[in-house]
Amino acid sequence: MKNKIVYKNKWFSIKKFENYFVFDENQDQVVILPIINSKKIILVKQYRVPLMKFTLEFPAGGFNKNSEKPKIAAIRELFEETGINISQTKRLKQLKRMSVNPQRHSKIPYAYYVNITESEYKIRSKKISKEIKAVISLDFNKFIDFYQKGLIISSFMGNIFFNYLLLKKKIILKNINTNEKK
Repeated sequence: MKNKIVYKNKWFSIKKFENYFVFDENQDQVVILPIINSKKIILVKQYRVPLMKFTLEFPAGGFNKNSEKPKIAAIRELFEETGINISQTKRLKQLKRMSVNPQRHSKIPYAYYVNITESEYKIRSKKISKEIKAVISLDFNKFIDFYQKGLIISSFMGNIFFNYLLLKKKIILKNINTNEKK
């Protein structure tokens, strides 16, 4: 099926496939799930214009695959949005790539997780992107609680987190057992 770009700007393109329209970012995307001591996750709070509200998300952003590798982009986004400096790409572990919206997007973001120490979190640079209002850490159960209550509204962030839990089966089994006892 042939596509035709019907609109393009610096950030995104609208493509038409016969009578079907697709929205795509003009850059590849990367998301990173930072985990503190295998117990907590780090989220950034930022304002999202389409929703006209602040959201809690994992550090993420765009990159040009011709000039930057996905792992390097993940490390850069982590630093820009949280102030946490990770210098070794081997610390990043890849998660399954999942579509943000398979109905309208053709690109699938790269996804990683990284284990950091509590001290790495505490000594992070406070000089972060102006787009970020706050950097917070939540234990896994609190993240699930926020997700259930609709305080984390990005289904993609939920997918990234639950993808990680499935990868680390012992964690998900522990959480299921804990919740069943309540």
